[in-house]
Amino acid sequence: MGETASPLPTADRSREPWGSWSTLFQHSADPVFLLSRRRQIRYVNRAWETLTGKFAEAVRGAFCLPRKKKGTAPLRALLQMLAPPPEAMAGRTITVRRPVPPARLGPPWWDLTFIPLRDDAGLTGILGFIHVGDAPAELESHTGFSESIVALRQQTAVRFTFDLLASETSAMQRIESQSRLAASNRTPVWIVGEAGTGKETLARVIHFQGCTAERTFVAVDCRGLQPFLIRNMLFGYAGQAGTRLGTIFLKEPARLPREMQTELLDWFEEQDAPPRIVVGSRDQSGDDLRAGRLVDEFHTSFNVLEIRLPPLRERLPDLARLIGRLSAKEVAPEALDLLRRHYWPGNLRELGDVLRAAASTRIEPAHLPLHMRTGFAPPKRPAPKLDEVLEQVEVRMIRLALKKAKGNKSEAADALGVPRARLLRRIEMLKIGSESRTEPEAQAREA
Repeated sequence: MGETASPLPTADRSREPWGSWSTLFQHSADPVFLLSRRRQIRYVNRAWETLTGKFAEAVRGAFCLPRKKKGTAPLRALLQMLAPPPEAMAGRTITVRRPVPPARLGPPWWDLTFIPLRDDAGLTGILGFIHVGDAPAELESHTGFSESIVALRQQTAVRFTFDLLASETSAMQRIESQSRLAASNRTPVWIVGEAGTGKETLARVIHFQGCTAERTFVAVDCRGLQPFLIRNMLFGYAGQAGTRLGTIFLKEPARLPREMQTELLDWFEEQDAPPRIVVGSRDQSGDDLRAGRLVDEFHTSFNVLEIRLPPLRERLPDLARLIGRLSAKEVAPEALDLLRRHYWPGNLRELGDVLRAAASTRIEPAHLPLHMRTGFAPPKRPAPKLDEVLEQVEVRMIRLALKKAKGNKSEAADALGVPRARLLRRIEMLKIGSESRTEPEAQAREA
């Protein structure tokens, strides 16, 4: 693809004896680069050119120096990424994980191994290898970083135990039993609950207390990420969807395009040992299915065990226990009574905010928000959700179009600007009657 490095000047060859290696590394499948003792690029092989998209002649002689300020240009960011760490400059072989330069596909990191080249006079250069995908075994032996990761994983696992599900209510006791069952195998789980009820926390409990605890937990927000980013994260070149992946937590998968739901399902079924899929959604899965937001096969495959998390207003007997988990602050009995009267539309997330906002180690009624102290409470019935409002508007528009078209669905579809097949599906899904068809001639026109 690119050209090999030209022979080095005679003056440099005495300290940089790698010229004879170029032929060997040129045919290597691993991306390889060579830096001089001044951290200039002296050689890159074809695999390096393929990975980075840069030719040898474009980078030869460029300095790979760390910068305090991240570069915005792709080439500048690439050169900063290749800068050897101080350990390599001091003569120690080391493997580090660094973020991928902008506009690159695949996983968001590369693992770079730096091997110092030395002679009697000292450092002569640095040989570098780029590994894309899971961390190589050398990462554990050279950096000790893996031990830190293991320790952090253990600390995290201690936080997410079944003790978080302990409760006096029968609903939470049933959820604990369901979660223990889910943790014992890789059964896909579908968690339904209002915003702030702790769906991701429950997913982490199932992950860390089950057979996937030694593998990676990945949470993917299908609402906050563009589909191409999710596809790149999971299915990009050597992406997350690899052998070390233990659990994928999908937040609101109904927001994913239908074709991507199918792609995820196909990938899942092709794996010999697929990761556990845990889904979190606010609405009942059947609602999204009837509305056409979920692919039937996606719903059938991943809704094997459905767990419904109750809102905080249905867990008021556990309020004191939940406060103890979220904060070390003491709560006065009067303040606890006020908290139990609140409707908690934000659930556990709102409770955490209230506890953090109380600037005292003992929470008194005066430390609570005004609407809690004055006795004002939101209506017992939550306001209609946006999807419900939009559905009502859609029903009215379809009925109006059918009325103006005298029951002719083809004309109604043209008036609404949608295909006739789609209009028919929505009429059936929304259970819109055919009372708008008032004239017999409409049937003939339909035919």
